[in-house]
Amino acid sequence: RMVKTQRPENCELERVSDLIKDGKWDAQVLQRFFSNDDRIRISKIPLSIHQRKDRFFWKETKDVAYSVKSGYAVAKSMRKDD
Repeated sequence: RMVKTQRPENCELERVSDLIKDGKWDAQVLQRFFSNDDRIRISKIPLSIHQRKDRFFWKETKDVAYSVKSGYAVAKSMRKDD
C-alpha cells in the first residue's frame, strides 16, 4: 500500500529509514513533518522485522531494474494520456 503526500517544506528526509527508530515508526519525526491523516496512514504500514537497507526499484519491469528502454516506454505512455 502506498501513501502519497506532498513533501513538507524544509524537509530533510530522504529515505524511509529516516522515519524509523529502533525498528518502529519514529513518532517525533512523523509529528514534525506529516499531517495527522498521513501519520495515521503511515503508522498502519507494517515494518519488516528484517532490518534491511533501503533500496531503489523500478516497478515497470519484471526484474525491478530501471532501463532507458522502460523509462522511454513509460514517458511515451504518459504523453499519450495527456
